[in-house]
Amino acid sequence: WGDVLIGMSLGPVFSSCSPTYFLILATVLPRSLAEGTLYLIAYALGLSLVLFLVSLLGQKFTRGAAWAADPNGWFKRGLGILFLIVGVFILTGTDKKLQAYLLEKGYFNITNVEQKLLEKALPQEKASDNEPVSMKNYPRYREIANPSGFVNTEPFQIADLIGKKVILVDFMTYSCINCIRTFPYLNDWNDKYKDQGLVIVGIHTPEFAFEKKRENVVEAMKKYGITFPVVMDNDYGTWNAYQNSYWPRKYLIDLDGNIVYDHIGEGQYEETEMKIQELLKVKAKVSDLDKSDVLNSRSPETYFGSARNRTLITSPTGVSGIANGVITKPLKLNALSLGGTWDIQPDFAVSSATQSQIAYRFDASEVYFVAASTEGQDVEVLLDGKSLTEQQAGEDIFFRDGKSYLRVQEERLYSLFRSTGKNESHDLELIVPEAGLEAYTFTFG
Repeated sequence: WGDVLIGMSLGPVFSSCSPTYFLILATVLPRSLAEGTLYLIAYALGLSLVLFLVSLLGQKFTRGAAWAADPNGWFKRGLGILFLIVGVFILTGTDKKLQAYLLEKGYFNITNVEQKLLEKALPQEKASDNEPVSMKNYPRYREIANPSGFVNTEPFQIADLIGKKVILVDFMTYSCINCIRTFPYLNDWNDKYKDQGLVIVGIHTPEFAFEKKRENVVEAMKKYGITFPVVMDNDYGTWNAYQNSYWPRKYLIDLDGNIVYDHIGEGQYEETEMKIQELLKVKAKVSDLDKSDVLNSRSPETYFGSARNRTLITSPTGVSGIANGVITKPLKLNALSLGGTWDIQPDFAVSSATQSQIAYRFDASEVYFVAASTEGQDVEVLLDGKSLTEQQAGEDIFFRDGKSYLRVQEERLYSLFRSTGKNESHDLELIVPEAGLEAYTFTFG
């Protein structure tokens, strides 16, 4: 009975050390009590069966090998010494170094086996692809959810970086050997590409309870030389938002907030770096265009969707959902204002009520508007509070009862304004009569 009591007391300790047990507690139970309970029962039954078989085989073995059962014999003493050595290795971190050494030398590289299985089950997004990015249906990024703290940075949101940076989101935990082996590559990319516009965001989702402690995470980041921002995801909020199941896992997010690359596990470092370089080239082109706009004193392309609406001033930028705005004057140059009720989507904003307004002060010689309306509607266009003149009217403007209008129907580029050839500064106002107008961008010439 003594052995039974010892086994019962060590059972909870043993089971809680299992990542499977912890994963069920952290991710499945919060989502569904019934499903989580079922998983725990299945886990307990499977574990009990295996341990029962081990005990039966162990009894048969020890009966035929008295030397192994002798508490004063060399075998049990040797096991005791071995356990002491293992304990010292764990306390000093030598076990991790030994694991890394065995993997690097190829003596026991289970990672390659895991990677091949993952590649068969989950094909990765290739780093090079001839299909234009605009033609792909990429998933949107997910926001940081319920963070437990931040390391190497002040609190922030991914939305703060959309349209400004190329973002690499890396799910990690500091005691995972697979994660540890990716850290040198992450540090190298951070050093090489940080100044070019890359931001690496580490999402530290703990596998074990001790990895939830901030001081442990801070110490681990120092140990591995990690200086990029790290988000503590103790409650698995961001992990669940991305529907992730793996350590490590990398997502690359482009300027528009699309996840354009997804890699599970180690490896494919060259392909990942090539994708980073590709996205940074796109960012450089956008930056060059922005610089050109400044040099020419021309208003930059302005987006209505939450993915890139960084000039919107009547509601929070980078946030999707219903927004109620009020236009205030005087208008600020190159600042987008929305009056009335709008439903802000990642790629566009759609009017949700009658008599909504759009206001923008521009500096340009031509103004274009990318928009659509399923039912079609006539939008009144005002320049400095007055109707356009025939000399100012773009190709898509028409006049009725002395007022200037734009008929919006199919999704396309509409011409609103044109000058005599030089840049002019004006207040542009659009009065949207009905709900259902989808506004995408203002572009300028």
